[in-house]
Amino acid sequence: MEVLKEIFTNIDFHLNTQMRTLDIRYGKNQIRLSLTQDNTVHLSTNLILASPTEYKTVK
Repeated sequence: MEVLKEIFTNIDFHLNTQMRTLDIRYGKNQIRLSLTQDNTVHLSTNLILASPTEYKTVK
């Protein structure tokens, strides 16, 4: 449960109503949702799922 608490504590949400974007960041990971002029949603991601130096076993 502590692991989940730490994850949710470190998530940043940035809403920009002028640019019509929502950025969700966790460490080096980022998800961006954009609403375009024709009202379609554009999704872009920069996700690092695991790396050998950062991988930890959770018990």
